[in-house]
Amino acid sequence: MLAKFFQLSKYPNLDAGVLQRNLRAHIMDGSFFGFAMSFVSVNTIMPVFVQQLGGNSVAISSVPVLWTIGVNLPQALLVRFTHRGTEGAKPYLLRYGLVHRFSFLAIALFTIIASPRITSSWMVASLLFMIFAAAVSGSMAIPPWFQVFTKTTPVRIRGRLIALRQILSSAFGILGGSLVAFILATVPTPINFAILFFLAFVFGLFSYGYLRTLKEPPSSETREKDAEIQPPHA
Repeated sequence: MLAKFFQLSKYPNLDAGVLQRNLRAHIMDGSFFGFAMSFVSVNTIMPVFVQQLGGNSVAISSVPVLWTIGVNLPQALLVRFTHRGTEGAKPYLLRYGLVHRFSFLAIALFTIIASPRITSSWMVASLLFMIFAAAVSGSMAIPPWFQVFTKTTPVRIRGRLIALRQILSSAFGILGGSLVAFILATVPTPINFAILFFLAFVFGLFSYGYLRTLKEPPSSETREKDAEIQPPHA
């Protein structure tokens, strides 16, 4: 089905098996990652969590600001550095991607352990710091992800691939939203938010598992000619 959807027959110079494997990995990675993030939306779940912990309007409004800075600033500083060594970009993607996913587990455990023991103000301040740290770790994974993505997918099918990832991610997000509403309504605070961050960690690991299956070609073999569509046979 992937071969037909992406018209892989037009790329006879590429290994069809490896290309299908990479496409499947990219699709499932995007789908599960979108599902994971639906449990900890920076625009809804995180600000509400800060509010429930006793955060004031400044703390609540700072959540998307901290996340935006954490995601974009390190990425902007690191984008000039590329991984051209023999090991490629995938090891860096896996390293930072794993740290990003474990940051959600850290928030979940911190919520369960610390919430009964520290004051509301310290809880809010600590949570804001951990949200910022999670954003930074995610930012560190973005440049190597783009490198791996461009090295494993022909240029002329990237638009379709991104669109399919977004569609499936949105579909998973609808399911995630329903689960979020159920958990928030049935489990007391702050345990309900800890569960949401834990679910983000779990489904983020599913995403990470598919990232590990990507086969990154050596940099010396990555050429624009790999993305050229061959003329149709007469």
